Amino acid sequence: MGVRISLYAVDIPAIEDFAKHSLGYVLQYYSKHGDSQFPSLGFSCQNSGHLELYLADIGKGISYYDGKRRVILSEQSIENNSFLSTSLDEYLIDESSSDLYRVLAAYAQCPAIDWVTKISEGHRRWWIGSFLEYVKLVLGNSSNMYFHFANLFQRLLGNYDCGTILPPKEDVPSIPLSFVPVDNSDPYMSFWPQDEICFLCHTIRMVIADNRARFKRPPDKVGLGPGPDEDWNDWVYEVLQELLVLESPSLENRIVLTFIE
Repeated sequence: MGVRISLYAVDIPAIEDFAKHSLGYVLQYYSKHGDSQFPSLGFSCQNSGHLELYLADIGKGISYYDGKRRVILSEQSIENNSFLSTSLDEYLIDESSSDLYRVLAAYAQCPAIDWVTKISEGHRRWWIGSFLEYVKLVLGNSSNMYFHFANLFQRLLGNYDCGTILPPKEDVPSIPLSFVPVDNSDPYMSFWPQDEICFLCHTIRMVIADNRARFKRPPDKVGLGPGPDEDWNDWVYEVLQELLVLESPSLENRIVLTFIE
């Protein structure tokens, strides 16, 4: 499938409050309110050397799977289960960023949940190189404004390329979340704070303001992407419009958590 990028706008105080709930609560809530078209949400643990998996079955409750059998747990079994009594934040901080990513992706589908909003999901990274090539023409490839703007995307990309040469990396600030997973490399996880989101959207608006911007394949080697230049141009505009949703008043005071894998 290739390397893909996903972005989620997150209300930090609200998600930290939610993460104090137990894993049992998190799975039960999702089983009642989740999207049946979305893959099931689950958490795993090791018990006496064996992998155990607990899944939220939409409309059914929590199921337990030990590699041999899968059963729906009773309310009493859930209450008495020490693993399911673990709080979500305690669990996530000891796991990889893939677990946090799955929670965000799943709960973004729940209508009543307002602490996470999916901004963009599943795009390959080459649109970034295409966009930045044009931004260079507008801002100048040696301007401080371009350096800072490009570094927002470099932070997102981590060690991945995007089809164009990027400026030297700036220091990456710590993610302002109390339960950042101990391993945030798979998928690589970073963030944009609110002030940089405002700068990002303002710059995008400025670059495309006169409707003359036309985007094409970046100059360096790239992987899969649209074929004709017109399709490539439409693709970049599509992603930019997704990013501009961040200007919505309902998303004020949020950060964006970025994932690339």
